[in-house]
Amino acid sequence: MAWPEASRVEGALGRYRPLRWELVRTTAQRRQWRELLAQHHYLGAPQLVGANLKYLVYGRGGERLGALGWQSAVQHLGCRDRMLGWNAVQRAGGLEHVVNGVRFLVLLWVKARHLASVMLSENLRILQRDWPRHYGVPVWLAESFVDRQRFSGASYRAANWQAIGWTRGFAKRQGRFVHHGQRKEVYVYVMEPRMRQLLHGDERQPLLSRAFLLAQRRSEDQPSLTKKMRMKNLNIVFWIPPSFPGQMRGSGALAAHYRDATVLVPGDTSHTTRHCQPSKCIQSSARRWPGCRTRSAGKPDSNGTGPDLSYARDAPWS
Repeated sequence: MAWPEASRVEGALGRYRPLRWELVRTTAQRRQWRELLAQHHYLGAPQLVGANLKYLVYGRGGERLGALGWQSAVQHLGCRDRMLGWNAVQRAGGLEHVVNGVRFLVLLWVKARHLASVMLSENLRILQRDWPRHYGVPVWLAESFVDRQRFSGASYRAANWQAIGWTRGFAKRQGRFVHHGQRKEVYVYVMEPRMRQLLHGDERQPLLSRAFLLAQRRSEDQPSLTKKMRMKNLNIVFWIPPSFPGQMRGSGALAAHYRDATVLVPGDTSHTTRHCQPSKCIQSSARRWPGCRTRSAGKPDSNGTGPDLSYARDAPWS
């Protein structure tokens, strides 16, 4: 598409700085923000719900450069939740400190180098000032999703955002989650490195440093480990070691053998256990053995037989 010469923004970034930011407040500004997104963003203008702030950005001479929008963070995001290590109660209390970058637009005719990363950096500083004024809570973490089939994410990395994983390819439509299959890369910007300490009330929790985030990303790049650590959807089954007593073949005997079984939780450093129903485990192990990916250790029955706990030490997560 060809743009009028008067609209082109080219050359050195210094020609357009300092940038001028407008917080969208009036009806006219809201209309302008929505028109820009509807016409020039591949996802269109969003229907923002809950807490949100929208911005328009201009160059020093009044050149229109783009728009950004922020809203309350999504409630469930696997890689972020694993990074923070929070439970449902902690998430309910801490989610108000997380914001989601729902739209980021640099207009197509704007060709000033490094402008995108500068816009991200400056807007985060402004957001840290404006969000508490409007909603009474400080921002500790910002998150955003990048479609890597369209964008490289270089602007986020240049603005010191860190990639920590991927979405699972779901979108909420008409109150329901629909799987569209378009996984996006998750980037975060940490404003409060002590976030884990504050959420858990424990000073021994690690800081959200760059090294910690890089380690988190490496763990997310191991799909087998990530799947095992997704405790909500984990299908717990028994793993029967090769040395299982041959005389105990009936389902009743197997249920008795594992009647007091406990399951070792992968990735759990607190040594907690979960109880499960032997009948379901028997059915699952019958279908999946050998090669079951989830292993457990059971207590010996009255005859003193039972799986050796050393098998648990050979589990993939040990």
